[in-house]
Amino acid sequence: MRVCPNSSHEPKELNYHIVPSVAGFKKFALLGYGYALIPKIDIITELKKKQLVQLCSEVWKIPLYWHYWAIESKFYQKFNADVIQHSIEKLKTK
Repeated sequence: MRVCPNSSHEPKELNYHIVPSVAGFKKFALLGYGYALIPKIDIITELKKKQLVQLCSEVWKIPLYWHYWAIESKFYQKFNADVIQHSIEKLKTK
């Protein structure tokens, strides 16, 4: 159980769910258990089939951060550069 203080500073029980994977989170929304903030690129098919609906017409542009270990390996450095470049190309808004 997770708790948070209410106005009288007494713990108040919160309802929450634990969904341990991205695929599980998407399925959670598809089954109607709640609403979700899911990147559009991950739900294009579901939006077209009207299995999911977009609740907000506003687009949130959130900067992404690529976390990686500082390993001095030419292969690893090239891999990181390739992932970043591919992501920039793939995630460009039209």
